[in-house]
Amino acid sequence: MTAAILGVILVPIFDHAVKRALKHNLDAGAVSLGSLGVLRLVESRMWMTHLRGAPGLSAIWMIWIGCATTLVLGVAVGSVPGWCAGVLMGGALSHLIETSMHGRVSDYVCLRFWPPFDLADVGITAGAGGALVAACAAVLG
Repeated sequence: MTAAILGVILVPIFDHAVKRALKHNLDAGAVSLGSLGVLRLVESRMWMTHLRGAPGLSAIWMIWIGCATTLVLGVAVGSVPGWCAGVLMGGALSHLIETSMHGRVSDYVCLRFWPPFDLADVGITAGAGGALVAACAAVLG
């Protein structure tokens, strides 16, 4: 459970710290990552707000609370590793906080071969992937 709590706290803190540092230091420029791409702030809306008849912020917060509760219960019964739940919830929380405050999400890693993403996206992907692997291992093993 400690890993889950740390993930929920640390992913948003680090994600927003990187965004703040980039906003203050880039001055609308970019930092080259060589042939891989650049670090550049790219603003977009959270994916859920692109849906037709998209839910409002209060509904999105309720969805996050429901999903977070389910993940915490999964950690409590041992079916979801704590680090998976933590970084997944932390990544989603980071996007939700930013959307609530600014109406958009700022991504900053722009690779030539992939859409822009940020640390919150990495947390969501790693957490969901780890939980999926753990679930498959439990079913198969």
